[in-house]
Amino acid sequence: MIRPLDALRLASTKLRTRKIRTGFTVAIAGLLFGLVMAVTLISDGVFQSLDRMMQQSMTGRYIISGTQPYGDTSHIYRDKELILQAQAAHKLLVAEKKAEAKRLGIEYNPASDPSPVETYDGEQSLSYTSPIAQKIIDEALLKTSPAPTLAEFQQLGSKYHATKYYQVEPLVAKDGSVVEMKEGKEELATTDNSKIRNQNGAPADLQEMSLVPSPLLSSFMLPNYAWKPESGHIPVVVSQKRASQLVNFPAPKKEAPAAERLSYISELRKKASGATFTACYRNTASHSEIAQALVTAKEMTAKKNDATYQKPAYLLGVPDPSTCGPAVVVQDKRTASEKSYTDKLQQFDTKFGLYTPPAQQKITYEVVGIAPNGWADSDQSFSMGIKDIIMSLLMTQSFRFAVPQDLYVSLPNKSNLDTIFTTTTSSTNMGPMPAPFYAEFDSALDARAFAKEESCQYGVSGCEPKTKRFYLMPFGSNSIGLDEAKKATTKVLLWTIAAVGALAAIIAGLTIGRTIADGRRETAVFRAIGFKRLDISQIYTTYTLLLCVRIIIFSQVFGLVAALAVHHFLWVDTTSEASLALGVYSDSATFSYIGISPTALYVGLAIFAAGLLGMMIPLARNVRRNPIADMRDE
Repeated sequence: MIRPLDALRLASTKLRTRKIRTGFTVAIAGLLFGLVMAVTLISDGVFQSLDRMMQQSMTGRYIISGTQPYGDTSHIYRDKELILQAQAAHKLLVAEKKAEAKRLGIEYNPASDPSPVETYDGEQSLSYTSPIAQKIIDEALLKTSPAPTLAEFQQLGSKYHATKYYQVEPLVAKDGSVVEMKEGKEELATTDNSKIRNQNGAPADLQEMSLVPSPLLSSFMLPNYAWKPESGHIPVVVSQKRASQLVNFPAPKKEAPAAERLSYISELRKKASGATFTACYRNTASHSEIAQALVTAKEMTAKKNDATYQKPAYLLGVPDPSTCGPAVVVQDKRTASEKSYTDKLQQFDTKFGLYTPPAQQKITYEVVGIAPNGWADSDQSFSMGIKDIIMSLLMTQSFRFAVPQDLYVSLPNKSNLDTIFTTTTSSTNMGPMPAPFYAEFDSALDARAFAKEESCQYGVSGCEPKTKRFYLMPFGSNSIGLDEAKKATTKVLLWTIAAVGALAAIIAGLTIGRTIADGRRETAVFRAIGFKRLDISQIYTTYTLLLCVRIIIFSQVFGLVAALAVHHFLWVDTTSEASLALGVYSDSATFSYIGISPTALYVGLAIFAAGLLGMMIPLARNVRRNPIADMRDE
C-alpha cells in the first residue's frame, strides 16, 4: 500500500498541473462558501453582541404582561331591569332637587337633568353621558365581569416557574388635568376647557404616568441620584427623548465623531440626573374659572369701544402664568341678594355632588432614571438595512413616565398628592380599568410557554376563549423574540450551508471527475506498475482534501474580509443606536459584527463533505476501468 506521504506528494503534484482548473474550482466554491461564512460570522457577531448588551439592560429579562381585554358591553346598556332602575333613580333625584330648590328659594329646571335612558331606533338604552346610568353600569360590570386579581395571575404563572410578580398602577388626576408648565409658565391661551387639556395639556408621556415597582426600573435608575424625599419633588424615570429635551442635549448626528456618539448615553445620564420640570394641576372647577376669565377678557377687548357695554359685576382675571394660582377676582360689584342667591346655588350643587371648590397646585418632577425610547418616542422611518433590522428587533414598549413606587411612598407630602392623584382609572363605557400584572421568568422557554398557552385572544366579547382571563405578551423586552430569531437564523444558516454544499459538491465533482478522466492514462500506468485500486483512491482522496483545504482557506478569508467591512462601516452607528434602544450606558458595551460559533465549523465540515461526495462517483467509475483499454485509448 502506498505511504500517506507519497500520496500527499503525488496529490500536490496533480494540483499544480491544472492551475486554471484548480483556481476556478477554488474561486467558485470558495465564493459560495465564503458568502455563507460571511453571513455566519456577521449573524454570530450580532447575536453575541446583543447578548452582551442585553445583560446590562432590562431587555435581557423575560417579562410577560397580563391585561384583561374589554369586550362588548352593549347588552348591559339595553338591560331592561337596569333601565327601570335608572329611571327610578332619576325620578327620585328630580323630586329631591325640586324639594331642595323650593327650600332654598331658587329656580330648578328638571330639563337640566336629562333622562338616563335614551331611545335609538325605537329601542331603549342607558345613556353614555348620564352619571346615574354610568354608576349603575359600573356596578353591573363589577358583578358580571369582575376584574382579575393578582392572585389569579400568580396561580397561572406558578405553573411555568415564574419567579417574581409585579403590578403597575396608573397615576392619574382624579379630577381635571395636569399640564406641563413649559419653561416654567402655564399656557392659558384658550377659552375651551377641553382644548386647555389637549392643546396646552401634558405631552403623551405625562399622560402615561405610572406607579411602578422599583425592581422593574432597576436597569434605568441613575447611579447616585440626588433626589431626597424632603424636596417634595415627584421622582420619575423618563424616556431618553424627554431627558434630552429637559437638558437640551439632543442625540448626535451621524456625522458626529465616533467618540461623541458612543458616549452619548453616559453623558445624557450625567446631565439629566436631578433635572426638574414643573406642571400645573387644576381640577375642573379651576379650569372653568380660568376659561370664564379668558372669555370675559376677550369679550371686553372686543367691546372696549362700545359705550353701551357694561362689565360683569363679578369679574375674574387670569393668574401669573408662573404661579399655577387660582383665577383672580378683579372686581365684585354684586348686590347682597345676588351674592345670597349664588351662595344658595352653591349649597344646592354641593348637596347633589355638583360643586367642587376650585383647586390647583404646582407640581415639580425630578429625574431619577432614564428609560430607552419605545415605539412612541422613536423614529418611525422604515428601512431594510441590516442595522435597521437589528434596531427593530431591539425596539419594544417601555415605561415612558414612571414613578418608582418605593420612592413615591416615602414623600412627606404624599397625603397632599393623594388628593390629586388616583391609581384607579375608567375607560368610557367600560367601567374601571384593571391595572396590568407582570410575571418574570428565568428562561425564555418558560416565558414563551406561559404567553403561548395561557393567553386569550381579543374578541368581540372580550377574552376568547372565556376560560382564559388574560391577554399575555412580552413587556419591556424583546428577549423572547431575539431568542426565536437566533434559533430561526441558525436553522436557515444550516439549510443554506446544506444547499450551498450540494451545489459545491456538484462543482467539485465535475472538477475532480474531469481531473480523473484526464488522468486515465496516468491511472492505467499506476495500475500497470502495481498500484492497487485502494492506492489510487488514496491519492485522489488526498487530492480532494487538499483542494477542500484551499477552498476553506479562500472562504474563511473572503468571509472574514466581508464581515470586517460590514463591521467597519456599521459598528459605531449600531453601538450608539443599540445603546439608545437598550438604555445601555457602559462605554465598554460595543457592538461587533464578527463572532465565532460552532456554525462556522459546520461550514468547513460542509466543504469537506461536498468535496468527498463530489469525488466518489467519478473515482469509483475510474478505478473500475480496464487499464489496458485506457492506455490503448490514450
